[in-house]
Amino acid sequence: MQRTSGGERFRVTMRGASAPHVDLVDVGDGTYDASYVAVLSGCYQLIVTLDGVHVPGSPFTVHVRASSAAAPRCVATGSGLHAARAGERATFCIQAVDADGSQKTCGGDVFFGALVGPLGDGDDGEDDDEGAPIAVSDRRNGRHTGSYAVRAAGRYRLSLREGTSGEHVHGSPFAVTVLAGAVCARACTVAAADAVGAGE
Repeated sequence: MQRTSGGERFRVTMRGASAPHVDLVDVGDGTYDASYVAVLSGCYQLIVTLDGVHVPGSPFTVHVRASSAAAPRCVATGSGLHAARAGERATFCIQAVDADGSQKTCGGDVFFGALVGPLGDGDDGEDDDEGAPIAVSDRRNGRHTGSYAVRAAGRYRLSLREGTSGEHVHGSPFAVTVLAGAVCARACTVAAADAVGAGE
């Protein structure tokens, strides 16, 4: 028979990627409202007991899906954000972060980049459409990696954006200084100088 009054000693807890606190409210009519906020995506176990004994079905499996990445909160790292050398590949990484500021631990978000340059004096390269596209790979763990290589030294502008909103990630666009590449012996040439007579 269903109870129509409260007062029972239920206990609800969660275990998983994080340990969210569960608020349990005795409605007073035999029902109890429970609520929680999971800050990390993943698989959780919802444990419901009465006087230390599991209710039927407990523990329950709960799958918490990640929210979408919030571009202004996403963090880019790596030497390729600020410096590179002509002819060599430069790399960077983007950590996806949701609107609550939690780092994402699963894939599914899309990011893309564009590199504009070399820039002339007074040119800020504000038009991403003029830049070379940069592919960014989803590592399926909340991290996304990208790389690029350019032939000419100079100043460049690197833009990194979230694919759905088109918004820049935090700190983007980045000013990149590309230094001249190492001298390659096979590419060097030798030219004869004007001939000089013996004894002169």
